[in-house]
Amino acid sequence: MTRTKLRETEASALACDIVADAFGHDCGLVCRVLAQRGSMTLRELARETHLRSSRCQQAILVMIRHNNIRIMQQENNDEEDNLYQINLEAVLYRLRYPRYLLHIRECYGKTQELLFEVLFQHGMLHTHELFARISFNQYRLDISRTNTTILEQALSELVDLQLIEIVPSKLDSVGSIIDFDISVSAKAAREDFRSNDVLWRVNFGHINRCLQHVACAELVREEVNESASRLLLAMLEISRLHGHITNDGAPVQLSEADILERLISDFPQKSASEVEVSLHECLTTLQNDPWKLLSAHLMDSAGNIQERYSVDFSRILDMIRVKELEAVVRERFGGPACRIFRLLLLKHNLEQKQIAEMAMISIKDTRELLYKLLKAHYVQIQEVARTVDHAPSRTFYLWHVNLSHVSEHIERELYRALSNLRARMMYEMLRQQEVVHLLERIQDRNLIPLTASQRMRVARMKSAATQLESSLLRLDELVLVFSTVAELH
Repeated sequence: MTRTKLRETEASALACDIVADAFGHDCGLVCRVLAQRGSMTLRELARETHLRSSRCQQAILVMIRHNNIRIMQQENNDEEDNLYQINLEAVLYRLRYPRYLLHIRECYGKTQELLFEVLFQHGMLHTHELFARISFNQYRLDISRTNTTILEQALSELVDLQLIEIVPSKLDSVGSIIDFDISVSAKAAREDFRSNDVLWRVNFGHINRCLQHVACAELVREEVNESASRLLLAMLEISRLHGHITNDGAPVQLSEADILERLISDFPQKSASEVEVSLHECLTTLQNDPWKLLSAHLMDSAGNIQERYSVDFSRILDMIRVKELEAVVRERFGGPACRIFRLLLLKHNLEQKQIAEMAMISIKDTRELLYKLLKAHYVQIQEVARTVDHAPSRTFYLWHVNLSHVSEHIERELYRALSNLRARMMYEMLRQQEVVHLLERIQDRNLIPLTASQRMRVARMKSAATQLESSLLRLDELVLVFSTVAELH
């Protein structure tokens, strides 16, 4: 089984549990069959799930509205021959919804957060549906011209930031949305903004990238300083809006004027001259940094030589991964193993004797640690035979670390750990079902006082739930860093 298939196996098991919890038994069953069998038609799904065609169709529609199922339309345009495919990544993003909402509230405001929350709850919505659900169903606000204007401004801002996008779709005779996975530009979205015919959805590729940028900026803050962190975050956000890489695969190059304009808008309390001085200092600091996170390029524009800058986003992400991997290796195998792991990352291919000498560890301990790391898939070994018979005495055994391979392995382990944590949380909730019912009945503790024993059980359950939820969020934070899918958005 390939590494990709292994990853999909771990991710699909978690995704099926998430869908069943969010949308019910029928959707969970459809998700499980699609994850196991791949693309299927409605007729095949109804047969495999043993659901009536109408129930199966309704489950598919619910999941399509939440972008959890893709439709592959056939050339003959026959609706019965359309193939349905599970979108595992979109399902797994549901674990990250609290982080999305917190990020949007902190960076853009409460109104923008409301728009995201409604889209998370109800999936793709038309403009009037989106505003109506915020105004009436969710928050009981009085819908007026002022409130509508505020919502339009908030939606327009999120569209400009490419965090919400128009769904390029059409409706078939049963109301299913056929999504061709083509994003609509922000300019086209603004032109269709007030049309009630367009559907809106969250652009998960861009919101995930924003969270990755925050993680990158945090690393630079720890390793360099706060000013360099703010500069890097501003440059990454500009690059995101322009596309992280150009058509030839090179990082987007930014002018000093573009960066300065962004920083001035981000820090209105500072004067333009103060921001410019700080910008020059930070650019110099990052260019002289040993990690080479920032590159300068001389560009000839209309006869004028201009200096432009680009951020090596992939390198920063790899630095975060290495930092987390070293922490995992140290926790699981100890300090000497972490020293070996770091040495192989720096020196690449080394023999066992070389590793022992450089890491200052005995040959015996080095051998044991290397094979422990090999068994756990943190290091790899390569045979280089000097003769065609591959005799061990005439073969070099070179140890190395393949960061992409290790990242994929960690990603699988993270999905497995997330599944186990969710299962433990469900178990705790079932075990404390009496306490849960008691909490649901309590509206006012003055009216329904708790006994000492009940208060202790409630406190214990809340403590366990808090720890499990914190662990889930921490694991998902690592998934965002190690995910190989997020890099493709």
